[in-house]
Order: sequence, then C-alpha cells, then structure tokens
Amino acid sequence: MASIGQTAGNPPATSPARTTTCAASLSPLDQRTSSSRSTVHAGAAIQRAAEEVRRQLLVAAADLLNVDVALLERRDGAVHGGPRRLSAAHVVNAATSRFGGEIIGYGHVMPTDTETPNAFRMRTGYWEGSIGAAKVAVDPETGEVEVVRYITVGDTGRIINPQSAHGQEEGGVAMAVGTPLFESCDFESGAFANPSPIDYRLPTTLDVPSDLHSISFESGKGPGPFGAKGLGESSIITVAPAIANAVYWATGRRIRELPLTPAKVWRALQDDA
Repeated sequence: MASIGQTAGNPPATSPARTTTCAASLSPLDQRTSSSRSTVHAGAAIQRAAEEVRRQLLVAAADLLNVDVALLERRDGAVHGGPRRLSAAHVVNAATSRFGGEIIGYGHVMPTDTETPNAFRMRTGYWEGSIGAAKVAVDPETGEVEVVRYITVGDTGRIINPQSAHGQEEGGVAMAVGTPLFESCDFESGAFANPSPIDYRLPTTLDVPSDLHSISFESGKGPGPFGAKGLGESSIITVAPAIANAVYWATGRRIRELPLTPAKVWRALQDDA
C-alpha cells in the first residue's frame, strides 16, 4: 500500500492508502491468481490507477491555483506550485464540494499491453532466476542425509512486500526439500502404489533446514510496479541439484537418481569402500 501512495505522491511512511475486501460480484474480473504474477499484473494495474489519481489531483490543483498544470508537483502528500502548497485533502474537497463527484483512478493491464515496455508484449512476461546453496550432513553408517543449511538467492526485480517476498522464496525451498530426499511415485504392475498422504511422504517443518536464508537481488528490470517480478517458483528448482551436489562433495559419490534415500546413499558409500 505504501507503493500505491508513493505513486500518487505520498511519502511511503505516511501513505494513507487503504484496502478493502470486495465481493467477487462487485470487483473487476480477473481470470485467476496464478503463475507468481499477482504482484506484477495487479500491482501494475494499481500503479496505473494511482497515476490517474495523481493526474486528476494536479488538474484540480491547477484550476484552484490558476496556473499551468505543468508547473505543479505532487510530493509529500501535497501539491506544490512554486511557493504555494495545497494538501491533497484540500484539493479533493475543493474540487468536489460544489458539484459533488469523486476522484477515482482506473488501471488496466493485459499481457499484450503495448504501453508496458518489453515484457508484456511477449507470451512469457518475465523469467525468474535463482541460485541455491546447500550444506548437508551424511551419516556414513545409515546413509541418512540432513540438510543443515540452505541459502537461496533470487532476482526479485523490486520487492514490494519484503516479508511476503522472503516467505515466498523460503516457502519454495520448504516445498522442494522432499524431491531430493524422499518423495517418490512408486508403481506396481502399472498402478500407482503410494497414492495417499500416508504412503507418499511430503515435507513437514521438521524437514526444513533450521538454518534457512533467502537473499534478494533487486535488478529493477521486471514488468511490474517499480520493476517488480514474480518470485518463489524459481527457488524450488535449485533445491534438488544443490542438495545432490552437496552430497557429492560430502561423500565423493555422485548419485544421479533421486530421491537420495538412506538406502541409496548407503549403497553408494559401499562402492569401492
């Protein structure tokens, strides 16, 4: 919300922007929330709506001050025109009190939008990039692998909500630790042999590395507001190769088939032992 207010001309720490929960029957249509693109698409639409509010405020202030709108500047929650300063609340009240009405901004974003530079003109709006590094402990007696530390680094474009961004990146790691360690689709006579949560083990909080960190590289080159990009999914992809490589460096055994179960790692340790 601070980003919306910043676009409209309010300082981030004092932005009066607020959100409200709307019924689906009243809200504008959106196809779905998916593909790590909500901040990019919805954020760009909100940013454009805020820019439209800013334009209307400047036009209204220019009329009140009897000056060219090009001479006005919107900053610090007010409209500045040379030595004169009008608060946003004063401009809104003066512009709407006589005949009524409201100052409303509309923002609209489509993947084929030619007004958005570069990315939205392509089928793929942006590419996520991520690097993962793992530190593991391998028990030579049992072959059990424990991930004791993991660091993920991702190109986030521009972070809009730091807490949510780091949660997405670290959540991707938490989802992915099962793939290299124990998740496996087993088949018997062509039938899926472990179709239930009891038989198909999924990661729990006990499997997440206790020392888990996410680092964000903000390139500012995404198509979203202020250069934001989607994030979270790319951190999933790097987990399996990072852990497999860590096991190799710990044991000197290159295991090329996942998952790295204790039995599989133990058998590899017996080779040329």
